Amino acid sequence: LNSYDSAVEKKNIFGKIIAAIDKSNDVFSDSPEIALIAADSVYHKLEGLKKESKPQENLANVNEVISRFSKTNILKDTSTYDESYAWVCGAYETRLKINYESENIEDVLKDFKTINNICLPIFEKHSFDFYLHSKILKAYQHTGKLLFEKDRFQEAKPILEYTSRWGRK
Repeated sequence: LNSYDSAVEKKNIFGKIIAAIDKSNDVFSDSPEIALIAADSVYHKLEGLKKESKPQENLANVNEVISRFSKTNILKDTSTYDESYAWVCGAYETRLKINYESENIEDVLKDFKTINNICLPIFEKHSFDFYLHSKILKAYQHTGKLLFEKDRFQEAKPILEYTSRWGRK
């Protein structure tokens, strides 16, 4: 999609791709695999349009991604490794970052809690997943930094210490 010049063209192409996948999703509504393809398509739409879109539009797109990922049942059983864990956690980290950039501390903290409750335990089981851990570290980094900037030092300290242990500042 890099060959398209305008955001309107990109949105149009992504819209057609997602509409085509949605038809399959409707027919195979009980298929987590088709739901995963649909979620991944919307995630790529978000990534492809992030720079050209306004924060509210990006927030709406990432909320759609998270909603679609919830239909995949990917997090139902995390005992077996799946690279899709990084995609799901990446969506939460993306939403956290959008809220961080808007200095929306309460929503940052909600996603930080979700990442701690869902993504961190998955990483503890599958600690070799560099991409998953990268998403978690970014979430910690943004959350700690925002708390620090808002003079909430006691809350920021353990979060920033965690990122520091992993070589992030």
